[in-house]
Amino acid sequence: LVVVVSLAYDVPSAIEWAVIGAVVYFLALFVPHLVYPEGMGFGDVKLALVMGLYLGWLATDRLSSVYLVVVSLMLGCVLGVVFGVAVRLVTRRDGAFPFGPALAAATVVVVVFSEPLVRNYLGV
Repeated sequence: LVVVVSLAYDVPSAIEWAVIGAVVYFLALFVPHLVYPEGMGFGDVKLALVMGLYLGWLATDRLSSVYLVVVSLMLGCVLGVVFGVAVRLVTRRDGAFPFGPALAAATVVVVVFSEPLVRNYLGV
């Protein structure tokens, strides 16, 4: 779909940016999964691949592709901590909780604000 839309809008370089975003987000979660598989499920890693593909496609160059992924990942970590603390306080239970919803919420925020984020990154 990314390829078709990028070619239809005559922006073939967006395919490269999308792949860069996907690889960066995938690796950012795949490495922790390899180190401690019980701590990071592979579902989160697969989700990161798709979200990175979309974030990269929204970028305007290679570096802004990485920038959007890093912002999304950082925001996802912050939201994950907030969600995790809230779940622990409300349910009074220990154990694992899903990280995917925090990553997805962060990606939605970055998608909504991608244009101002990229402009800020470029200093425009």
